[in-house]
Amino acid sequence: MADKNIGIYSINAAGKTNILKGLKENHLTNFNICEGSEVITRNITLENFKKLDTENKSKIRREALKWLKDSPGNKIVTGHFSFPSFINKEISFEKVWTDFDGNFYTDIIYIDVPPSEIYIRQKADAFSRSDRPFLELEHIKKWLEYEKKELELECINLGIKFYIFKSLLDKNSDHEILLQIIENISKQTEKNNATNIEISIKKFGSTLSIEPKCFILIDGDRTLCENDTGIMFWKLYEKYYSSSNSCNNDFKAIFKNHGHSYFAFLQVAYKYSGLDSRIYNNICTKVIKETKLYPQFLNFLKIILSSHSQEIIPIVIVSGIVEIWHNLLYQHFGNKIPLFGGNLFPNDEEYVMDVKSKGHCAKLLKSIYPKSKIIAFGDSEVDLEMLAEADESYLVVDYTNNRALRQRFTEQKYMDLKKKLKKISFFNVTNGDKTENDEIPITTLDEIRYNLVYPSNLYEYTSSHASRIIATFSRHKETSGINLCNVHENIGYFMASKVIEKFEIISKSINHVQGCTVTNGFALENEEKIGIIVMMRAGDSMAKGVWKFMPKASYIHHRDNKDIDKYINHFEKLILVDSVINEGKTMRSILNYIVGDYKFRGKIFVITGVIQDVTARKLPREFPEVSFYALRVSKNKYKGIGDTDTGHRLYNTTLVS
Repeated sequence: MADKNIGIYSINAAGKTNILKGLKENHLTNFNICEGSEVITRNITLENFKKLDTENKSKIRREALKWLKDSPGNKIVTGHFSFPSFINKEISFEKVWTDFDGNFYTDIIYIDVPPSEIYIRQKADAFSRSDRPFLELEHIKKWLEYEKKELELECINLGIKFYIFKSLLDKNSDHEILLQIIENISKQTEKNNATNIEISIKKFGSTLSIEPKCFILIDGDRTLCENDTGIMFWKLYEKYYSSSNSCNNDFKAIFKNHGHSYFAFLQVAYKYSGLDSRIYNNICTKVIKETKLYPQFLNFLKIILSSHSQEIIPIVIVSGIVEIWHNLLYQHFGNKIPLFGGNLFPNDEEYVMDVKSKGHCAKLLKSIYPKSKIIAFGDSEVDLEMLAEADESYLVVDYTNNRALRQRFTEQKYMDLKKKLKKISFFNVTNGDKTENDEIPITTLDEIRYNLVYPSNLYEYTSSHASRIIATFSRHKETSGINLCNVHENIGYFMASKVIEKFEIISKSINHVQGCTVTNGFALENEEKIGIIVMMRAGDSMAKGVWKFMPKASYIHHRDNKDIDKYINHFEKLILVDSVINEGKTMRSILNYIVGDYKFRGKIFVITGVIQDVTARKLPREFPEVSFYALRVSKNKYKGIGDTDTGHRLYNTTLVS
């Protein structure tokens, strides 16, 4: 592992010498610790050094740094980035940082002390440090701001990790925290980052009682919500807490210079960690209040969690601010969704989630649970490796139409990803259609859920608004008799509108309402060769709703399987309608007869208002050639009897029962 060369930087009277002394006293044995001035004065006295011009001072600094760099081992060195100068009482700053500094340091810790404290220390040192200029409080503020800003930019450009340490003004506490930071810095490598992620995932895995059928890996920013919470954070910081108006640009500059690399996310973690904890928490709270998760994703996850808690495990993997995402997920799901990510230091168990790390998460889960399917949702370049590793990958369209990510699809390593990728868009026409026509096929969360949770030949509409409203009418205690029959007809008509998407339609001539002689309309192809088979009396009203959609179809009441023998040869399509499928015995019986005994070769469709959850998983798999359509899937195993039986409610025979 390469040597760590850590610089301790700040302005005069920030306490660098005392910090160095404290580090030495704490026996930091794996580091050589020295003051920058000690190295400079190896061959020249400090007094003579100060008399030199700028060019010769820079030369000696370079020689000192070269000597340090050639010396083996990790090093901690104090240094200066700039010094103040005055022209007509106006303060300016002379940068003494050289190219050699940039080539030498791997990390910079900047000691941030309140200007008022530095002013007090100056006064106390006025006689003992007469070599230093005495600065007014306003000048101290400007110097600190200048150095923090310029040194951070210098470090970002050069790939040096930059950490602002806010002094607690307590010697022991400062030394203790700095020791922790330095120990952490010495351990920070991509390899250790990957190890910490692996430990975290295995720890999570130990809580699972069975091997899941599927893991759903979901990015946070611009995937679960429209906004980027990191950008929101820095805009709010800029608005309420900073005199600078470039905080958000500085944040973006890290990724512009270093991509979505380990260094970039580690530097961002340093940036967050350098903030006052109260300010950090206040801004997080504001961002949480302003962030709305996509309702489609909320619904998708709630259904997954309520129905399949052991079989299908959603996991949110974020590269952004963990506190924000922890709170957002907790608000909606409690502690049901695991969250992986990291953005604060020091903590030697922490990690950052860069592009490779996200891919590593997917790869780890695949290796630990080889029978489990991996599905991934993401929107940006940082999700590329995760999407590439997944068995099924979904691109969530963002407000940029994912421009940056799309450009990466031309790379050879992502060619296979592009072939399997599908996209999801939550933008509708009223908000402005922000998608574009391209070769990536579009899908929906409902479609993904159908294929994931239930067999691919089951089409259920449990989460649709129409289904919820229609089902409400049918379940209302006061609705019965002719009113309930009307509701069931509406359900049948609605379900027929879904089924016919699998039918062929033909053009036909019609007399137009505007008075034209003829115009083109459409009709179902061979409508007269469709047979609607009504299961039980409870399916009659629903079947009539289907019949309204295709009035030329035949309408047959099923009493016995042989009832349909005399008709079946006439049909190309059969639609079996029942209001409720509980265990599926009746439906299984007729399907076994039609498919197995009779060997009907046409297309078969089943329409029902409700199918019980367990049956929804089994029955369609038993008959893969049959398409099943259900208004909703129910986990309620209760079978209606008496005044709760659907047939009795439909025909007002509850008293007879």
